[in-house]
Amino acid sequence: MQEENEDGVVEITIGTSLTDIEKAKKDANDLAWEHATEIARSSGMGMGSEEFEEMFRLLSQRYEKNTEHLKFFLMTAMLTIRELLESDTLALPHTGERISEQEVLELVGAAARSLVGSYMWLTAGQDITWPTNEQMPEELNVSFYFDPDDINEEQLPEEV
Repeated sequence: MQEENEDGVVEITIGTSLTDIEKAKKDANDLAWEHATEIARSSGMGMGSEEFEEMFRLLSQRYEKNTEHLKFFLMTAMLTIRELLESDTLALPHTGERISEQEVLELVGAAARSLVGSYMWLTAGQDITWPTNEQMPEELNVSFYFDPDDINEEQLPEEV
């Protein structure tokens, strides 16, 4: 619901609820499978091996346990998105000069679902798949992909 407050900003309140816990548990099991198979592929572990089966069993248990905290994960995701938007760190894409309330709801909802999946992945893997600092590369690099028409190609300073 949209309303303008005394500070002259438009406030859009986004509400959500957890309606189907059984579907959430099935989705959690699917995430556990995806997590386990990705680890198996990247590590060369055989998908039929005892090691794989044990890892999948542990991840499945953790993902199912995480479903008990979905509302907390969802609230944390929404608060994170709000902070990123309010600090102008990120902006929501939209067509036209102004963004519609429907676009806000859809984009924030999609971003929140992505973050919740990340939280589930992160917490389920603790002590199973988390590498120590020594096991990680000295320099961490993550590639981000953009439409070439959206990027102004100027030389970046060496240290970013």
